[in-house]
Amino acid sequence: MISRLIYAILHPSLHKIEHPDYKRATIFAKGLLISFTADMIYAIYFYFHNPTDFKNISNVIGLSILSITTALLRFQSNFRLTVIFVISCILPLIAWGVSFTGGIYSTNLIWFIVISLSVYLYIGRTVGFYFSIFCFLVYILFLISAYFPEYNNYYLSFLQIQNPVDSFFNIAFSSLFCFIMIFAFVKALEDVNLQIKKVNDEKMETLNNRLKEKTEEISALRGTLARDFHDEMGNKLAGINVLSQMLVKKLKDSSDKETIEVLETIQQRSDELFVGTKDFIWSIDFKSDYVFYLLQYVQDFGEDFFAKLNISFRFNSQNYTDSKLRLNISSGRQTVSILKEAMTNIAKHAQATEVVFDIKVNENTLKISLTDNGKGFDVEKVRKNGLLNMQERTSQMGAKFSIISEINSKTEILLLIPLEIS
Repeated sequence: MISRLIYAILHPSLHKIEHPDYKRATIFAKGLLISFTADMIYAIYFYFHNPTDFKNISNVIGLSILSITTALLRFQSNFRLTVIFVISCILPLIAWGVSFTGGIYSTNLIWFIVISLSVYLYIGRTVGFYFSIFCFLVYILFLISAYFPEYNNYYLSFLQIQNPVDSFFNIAFSSLFCFIMIFAFVKALEDVNLQIKKVNDEKMETLNNRLKEKTEEISALRGTLARDFHDEMGNKLAGINVLSQMLVKKLKDSSDKETIEVLETIQQRSDELFVGTKDFIWSIDFKSDYVFYLLQYVQDFGEDFFAKLNISFRFNSQNYTDSKLRLNISSGRQTVSILKEAMTNIAKHAQATEVVFDIKVNENTLKISLTDNGKGFDVEKVRKNGLLNMQERTSQMGAKFSIISEINSKTEILLLIPLEIS
């Protein structure tokens, strides 16, 4: 019921949780409803007990101000304008009421505290702070005026005609009003926060579902592109390689050595391009993002590559079958390129008889090491002239790269690559 009333008195633009003033406006509207209801009850009670009292006019004015505030809140979208209006009207009304009910001796002074608390809770801490200071200054003015005999006698005259029951009821009602306002504020704040949390959770769920759908679409597209590219580029390169081999065989006994050399160069270049294209096609496929498929691809390459060189290749792994471990979208190809270049360097320079490919997963980091039992080298000396390509690739994917080696000792290449858990 209260939620519907709050919804009814708010401007349509303030119904949206995305609105910057949604929370404050909703809480303010609830406080406004409570204030209007409480003031209406108090005004009716006071009128029936004191029908000729001048204070009935201030009660009517107060209800009129709250009514206009409600209308402003409903029919205009500027929440701050409504706040400025209610503050600028309520404070003079209270000061006017205090001046006609005993000044410094009036029980209506307590309404300065009530309104200050309401402004602090329902409008904002900053506005509430300055409003409280202003109320305090008004109180100081009443206090100073009491030192003048003519004002003091005027204030005391109200004490003689004031009904003690009305004074007690005024204090009791204002105290109860404070308690209700605090309770209502806490409840309104909880309700609004729950609404915002619910909407945010729904939005997050929607965004996650859309992200999942888009990721699946992109993965499917990458798989399709990889297959199509393989069928077109890979098969044609393989065809060029086969045709060049056939021509070389046919011209083997020919005296045209220059033509044979050109054909052999074509065969070599097309073979190199085919291998490079194969890596590129594989990197397009979404599977290249996952550690499982990445390591499987590198393992197959290493076993085939070192088998031709009569070098033992051993693979050690931890969490190798965990299909949820993945790299970011560009790290797969970079990692393959680094490891292939490292394996090629081992084959060319290390004079090794054994290579160990080892992986471990520590928290969100993939640790890859490639170790050979070759002759080693001076890292500092070589670092000046080479290995820049591998280091550059490593920095591009936000990973760490290091080489541990000494002359006449083993060499270890270490990669630390950040993971994404899917």
